[in-house]
Amino acid sequence: MNLPEAEQSIGERVLYVHPATRQAHSFGVIAGVDHVRDLVLVRYGDNQPVEPTHPANLRPRSIT
Repeated sequence: MNLPEAEQSIGERVLYVHPATRQAHSFGVIAGVDHVRDLVLVRYGDNQPVEPTHPANLRPRSIT
């Protein structure tokens, strides 16, 4: 995923893929995009804070 795709997908579920192992770890929901740091803000669970995540480590839910 890239930043423009993430920006168009705010509110949608994504899958986090670990960059070293390429294994799927957890689902989250895109909460926003941080253009200053070029990161996607993802909430990985209910009542959890948003986590800045590199967009290359995210996959759209529809691909999983």
